[in-house]
Parts: sequence; C-alpha cells; structure tokens
Amino acid sequence: MKISFLPLTTIFFTALLSGCSESDSEQLPPYTKLNFISSCLASGGNNQACECSYKKLMRAYSPAEFMAADKKIASGDKIVLKQLLNITKDCK
Repeated sequence: MKISFLPLTTIFFTALLSGCSESDSEQLPPYTKLNFISSCLASGGNNQACECSYKKLMRAYSPAEFMAADKKIASGDKIVLKQLLNITKDCK
C-alpha cells in the first residue's frame, strides 16, 4: 500500500512531540518513537514505512531542530513540510 505522507506529517509531528517543552530541547521524551510509530500506523502506514520514516527524521534533525520543525509545520509552514517529505519519500 502506498501512503501519502503529506496529510500524515502534521499527525506525526504532533504525536511525536506532544508533551515537549523548551527544556526538552536536548533530548526527546522516551515515548517519542512509540507515539510516532503508533500515529503512523493509525494513519495507514505500514510498520516498515513508519520505522524508516522515524529513523530518517531522527538522523536529519537534532531534538531542538525537530521541535522547531514541529512548530513551523503546526503553523502551516509548507517549506518545512516539503523538507520532511523529501527526507521520508523513500520509505515504503
């Protein structure tokens, strides 16, 4: 099944970072991966695509950068959204 990551990205980032505050900028909470994978699977992704996406995003962003990207996507920033899609495009 091919899934579209465009509508999923906001869900991913929201679930991934729920509960983070500015003081968490050096490390993401331990439940981050579980939230990400659960949201991805619930949105129609398969386990392989969800794991791949998570790994690629964790390599591409530091925790602080990831939190900043989340805020930008939540505010409707299409440039950051396109960057995210480019990072995860090969995950299927």
